[in-house]
Amino acid sequence: ELAAAWKDLQLNTKELEQRTDTSRLRAGRNEVWIPFKAPFNSTDLIAGEPLRRLLSAYWPGDSAVLDHISIINAVPGSKAQPLHSDVLAPRSHLEFHTPLVDITPDLGPTR
Repeated sequence: ELAAAWKDLQLNTKELEQRTDTSRLRAGRNEVWIPFKAPFNSTDLIAGEPLRRLLSAYWPGDSAVLDHISIINAVPGSKAQPLHSDVLAPRSHLEFHTPLVDITPDLGPTR
């Protein structure tokens, strides 16, 4: 369902262009700020049991706050990224990535 909604958003080129940020990522990637509508705002996705288990394992006893959901898009031909940190303060931030397409070497996957 997510993959189908992502494909639909890609077909709406005007909306996709308005929601795409190319200024903050490296290696040929862009970030798409998805609309807060189904299926992207599904409770199972943003507050479901698998995500809550992951967060409680990362921060035992603390309550976590979901800041945002976006799609990071690595277009074919993107450069591979070395292992890196996106934040300066360890354990203050968690990024959870779920591929919506098959990951192949030509997409430059992060190790």
